[in-house]
Amino acid sequence: MHIHHHLMRLARRFLPLLFFLATSVPRIWSAQLVWTNPAGGNWTNAANWDLNTVPALADTAVITNAGNYTVTISSAVSAANVLMGYADTNVTGIRTLNVTAG
Repeated sequence: MHIHHHLMRLARRFLPLLFFLATSVPRIWSAQLVWTNPAGGNWTNAANWDLNTVPALADTAVITNAGNYTVTISSAVSAANVLMGYADTNVTGIRTLNVTAG
C-alpha cells in the first residue's frame, strides 16, 4: 500500500510537466509532407498538406502533383528540403513556388 501511495504522489507531481513537454516542445523528428491541393494555395495552410501539418525545420516538403498551380509563401517558413517537379515522366503541368515574404 505504501508503494502505491508513493507512486501516486510522484505521478501527480510529474504529470503536469510531462503534459507540458508533450504539447510544447517542437518536433525533433523529420517527416516528408506532400502538397495535396491541386488548386494551389498558401504554404502555411495545414489543410494543403497530407497529414494536415505544415512542414517544419527538419521536414521535406514535396510538391509534385500534376497540374498548373502556385504555392505561395507569404511569411517565414522552414523546411530541410523542398522537392518540386514530378517523379513520373507522364505527369505534366507547371508548379510555381511564389515567395512574397520570409
